[in-house]
Amino acid sequence: MAFAQSLLETGYFKFPAGGDVKINQNNFAGLGATGKGARGAKFKTIREGVRAQIQHLKAYTSKKHPKAKVVDPRYYLLYNDKRKGGKAKTWNDLTGKWAVDPKYGDKITAIYDKILEQ
Repeated sequence: MAFAQSLLETGYFKFPAGGDVKINQNNFAGLGATGKGARGAKFKTIREGVRAQIQHLKAYTSKKHPKAKVVDPRYYLLYNDKRKGGKAKTWNDLTGKWAVDPKYGDKITAIYDKILEQ
């Protein structure tokens, strides 16, 4: 599912022109890209970028801290937000939180379903 989210966030890893996040940022989930040209977080490696995405998802869905060093620069802001941290139980629960798109969770789920069909 996180891979499906990355496909959505990056335009299937094409990082389309006009998007806030660029390929050299190793940011596959739009972390910190809040619109209006805000580029978002930049990670040293692909591995670190993927780890940050998973940690950000964990902050939304769990009150357990990651075992690995936290590399998501927004992890603790989210984790400590009592309205959001640990509250998401479905992908649709990220709609309006991770992204403002009212179909955000549905789009991720649709991409995931297409992956499973292969």
